[in-house]
Amino acid sequence: MSQDAKLLFRGIRTWQKDGNEERALHILNSWGPLVYGPLKWPLRTCFIMGNPKYMHLSSTLIRDACLAKIGDLKGMVPHEVEKDIADAYR
Repeated sequence: MSQDAKLLFRGIRTWQKDGNEERALHILNSWGPLVYGPLKWPLRTCFIMGNPKYMHLSSTLIRDACLAKIGDLKGMVPHEVEKDIADAYR
């Protein structure tokens, strides 16, 4: 789905924990469209580091919790978006 986005935000725990994978993905996202087409300029990417108290969490852990329906996501994501995230993964 096209959203005409001009900027991509990526959440990371820390550069030490997620940095290598994020750098590789950033290179792929930057050069892939130029090399493999369709020819478009890549989105500018901004990285946002999360609160250190959530460093033990990952999107995979949250996704698996949603798919297993092991309960709510309390303490894993902000309360305001719990339902939206659960609905997106289920």
